[in-house]
Amino acid sequence: MNKILIIDRDQMFVSCLKDFFAGRFQVQTANDGTNGLELIKINRPDLIICDLNRPSFYGYQVLKTIRSNPSTATIPFIVLSCFSEWEERDRALNLGANEFLSKPVRLRKLLFTIESQLESKTIMAVS
Repeated sequence: MNKILIIDRDQMFVSCLKDFFAGRFQVQTANDGTNGLELIKINRPDLIICDLNRPSFYGYQVLKTIRSNPSTATIPFIVLSCFSEWEERDRALNLGANEFLSKPVRLRKLLFTIESQLESKTIMAVS
């Protein structure tokens, strides 16, 4: 079962995602980027979902940190954010995010995006 790390301070949203993903993925959660980076080191998830606006550690910094480390650089990274401006989207994608989705997000859309990223990762690993 694929491991997904969700970094988001909105516990109601995270709880909803955990319920929706139950049985599909092993879900880990962090309420800030610092905790998220610790979980990445310990458990190396197969995919990361991260909000941009973190209280103690900004989402862009999480993205930069994992992309700069060879052992985590290829983990698919999906940004989920209430920021919907093109500048925010472009910045995240230029820093190495695989996808940028705006909140509120349709759960089926998020599931499709996750499955697509995990499938692409598997194809690249086999190549």
